Amino acid sequence: MLSKKKRTAMKEKDLEKDPLTGEQDKAETQAETEETAMAADATPESEAADITPEDETGRLQAEIADWKDKNARLYADFDNYRKRTAKERLELIKTAAEDVVLALLPVIDDFERALAAELLGPQAAACAASTVLDPEAAKGTAFEGMALIYHKLTKILEQNGVSVLDVLDQPFDEEWSEAVAQIPTPEGKTKGHVLDVVQKGYKIDNKVIRHAKVVVGI
Repeated sequence: MLSKKKRTAMKEKDLEKDPLTGEQDKAETQAETEETAMAADATPESEAADITPEDETGRLQAEIADWKDKNARLYADFDNYRKRTAKERLELIKTAAEDVVLALLPVIDDFERALAAELLGPQAAACAASTVLDPEAAKGTAFEGMALIYHKLTKILEQNGVSVLDVLDQPFDEEWSEAVAQIPTPEGKTKGHVLDVVQKGYKIDNKVIRHAKVVVGI
């Protein structure tokens, strides 16, 4: 196939040889150019004429549906992120509270031993964990101030969801308690039950933060 440049050169040579033929070829070339331009101009109009209002409506509806789907996915991702972040923040707060409570529990133990020794005698001090201490019993004594501090401290812990594990005289449950000793079951007691509490156990809501150390009857 001849290039455009070669065809033009050949036509110029034909013009030199035969002016009449050259004029005719020139006219034909101009006509071809005009037809090509008209066809190019007419093509978009023809294509536009082929698109019906129904087709355009369908295209727009499909585009709207696509954007709705993208928006729904984006909202779902954001909602999941918000819930996950809130859960992680709550767990972080609980973990921080758990660490503080665990640091305070030995102080609570010391308060109970000291009060039990003063109010109930040396024998009660040895098993203070299984003895219920009434701060009112310390009124009028040198330990009244200590009893008030102990009472306020335990109330603060209760208000923050901290509670003592109630395991005394209950069936031994390894999820709540840790057996440190086993003794023959005394008369009137049930085998496999907790006979004494050596160290109190605590929980925050339903999570055990310190297992109770207990004596179990066999």
